[in-house]
Amino acid sequence: MGGGAPSAVDDWEWEPISPISSTVTLVGSIAVTTYTVTAAPEEKTIPFLVAIEAPEDGGSVFGGGRFGGYEGDVFFAGSALNKFESGVSTKSITWNAPIDVSDKEDLKLTVALVATFLDFETSDFLNFYIDDGNNPLISFSAPSGNDKFFNDQGTNGENPTRLDLNFQDVTYDLPDGLSEIRLRVESVTTWWNEIVGMDNLRITSGAFEIIVPEVHIRREGENIVVEWKGMLQSATDIRGP
Repeated sequence: MGGGAPSAVDDWEWEPISPISSTVTLVGSIAVTTYTVTAAPEEKTIPFLVAIEAPEDGGSVFGGGRFGGYEGDVFFAGSALNKFESGVSTKSITWNAPIDVSDKEDLKLTVALVATFLDFETSDFLNFYIDDGNNPLISFSAPSGNDKFFNDQGTNGENPTRLDLNFQDVTYDLPDGLSEIRLRVESVTTWWNEIVGMDNLRITSGAFEIIVPEVHIRREGENIVVEWKGMLQSATDIRGP
């Protein structure tokens, strides 16, 4: 008989009735009577409720899904970049040649970043380097084992940026006196639901100004005058891109 009978028995808990051997051999015949229910099945709808504690009450915040807020049609992203592997090279993107910034002042590196917030560990990271060294200018990782999101408290402890499912610009000042930048991006994520992405990486010189695009159209006699503020783009088709 099964262990713990007559209550519900797990099929992994059945044990031989003989204490002599782990193998029991049936001697003779055995009769089995089966019963089949002929009545029509009765269907019941039972609500299934999931209660989630709010973050402000001490609950966890989890987010996965479609990324938004990127420019154009594509962006760089990766998940499970080093899944279950040890001793392998960190996944990286390295620019083919140094970027000449000689005689430039007030340099800044800006990049639009995004990430899920489901299952990151403190060993996962997204780093940006400006030289061949091992000290990143920008470093995103999970702040603790209980926090599954990415932020840059390691390189921006006073005002860290927390990544979510919408791209947001992150801007860092570059050191004075640089003549070239050897740009490199490295990342480690260990699960399929640990996804990071980047878009629109820029190196700028001078005062950094966020320009809100504006478009004004007016008529002057037989002419149409279009005035704009921001980046002018063109397309061969009215539907883009």
